[in-house]
Amino acid sequence: MTSTDDHSQTPADAAARPQVIDLEAEDITPAEERAQAEEPHQAEAEDDPPASPQGGGRASWRWIAVAALAGLVAGGWFYRDILSTYLPSAAMAELEARLATLEAKTRTGEEQIQALGATLEKSSEALTGLEGAVKATAEGQTALRGEFDGQATRIAGVEQSVTEIKEQLNALAQAGSSTGSGVDSGALAALTARLTEIERQLADLKAGSGSGDGGAAAILRQALSDLRAKIAAGQAYGPELRRITALVPAAGGNMVLEAHAEKGIANGAGLAEELRALILGLPEAVAADEEQGGYWESFRGAITSIISIRDVGATDWRQLAGRCADQAAAGDLAGAVSLIDSAEGAAPAALAAWRERAGDRLKLEAALPELGAAVERTIAAMGEGL
Repeated sequence: MTSTDDHSQTPADAAARPQVIDLEAEDITPAEERAQAEEPHQAEAEDDPPASPQGGGRASWRWIAVAALAGLVAGGWFYRDILSTYLPSAAMAELEARLATLEAKTRTGEEQIQALGATLEKSSEALTGLEGAVKATAEGQTALRGEFDGQATRIAGVEQSVTEIKEQLNALAQAGSSTGSGVDSGALAALTARLTEIERQLADLKAGSGSGDGGAAAILRQALSDLRAKIAAGQAYGPELRRITALVPAAGGNMVLEAHAEKGIANGAGLAEELRALILGLPEAVAADEEQGGYWESFRGAITSIISIRDVGATDWRQLAGRCADQAAAGDLAGAVSLIDSAEGAAPAALAAWRERAGDRLKLEAALPELGAAVERTIAAMGEGL
């Protein structure tokens, strides 16, 4: 250690300033030992190669490649899940078009299968109806055969009776001529003429009751005529309708005819009587409010003797029912129904029920021409006309 003294300082300055000690260490190692200690460090420094500037560049290129690969993967995912919906490729668009075409063909095939199933169901129903028609025809033929047999038996019995009566008349005529008794020849001739007419009618019945289409046509004519007569009289017509539908399956299924076959519906005259019986049970007309005293009441009394005065919107149901009954009795049943339908307000329950019966009667009369046409077609197919 060394110390430095400044001789230029005065004794007063030296006393005022503190003494500074230089503590810097000095290497007192001999030069030979110092050289030997530095030689290993220099050898290690010579053994380490200098850092190459290319090492850091290779690492950066690896990271760039990894980042590029990750970007490609992320871009593909983004395109597939998001952009492909808005920007499809040509192959994707073609594939979608093919899928749409395939779906349309599949849907068309399903519709065709459903239509085929509906057609099969309708065909099955038609076959069921055809089987029922065949069964009804067979039953009709059986009934027709029974009708033929019964009619032939009845005709044979009548023929036998006619023959016996004819023989008795001949014997009576011979006895009168031989004995000279007072037998009326005019009465005898009249009886003989009537007997001849009966024989002619029997011959016609035998010609029309033979087996085959001629007998069926005769039965159809008679059944249709009887049915029309019973409907006109307002009577039940069930047996006649069943006989017709057994021979003419196309005439079956008429709901109007079948609904009233067992009870029938009254004709216009019968419905008129029914309505007249209901008149007293209908509500009376609501009269206009009367004013007390004065010339108005006397004037009103004179007017009401000629016309009826009622409130606007009110209907005299008794008077209306009487008019409807008159029209029904005259044969204008449609006009009677129209009067009730055009009346103001709701008709009373009894009158409404009568109107329904009158409407059913009109429907029944309208269904008769259709039934007659079906019977005519069947008879025409047999080779005969009405």
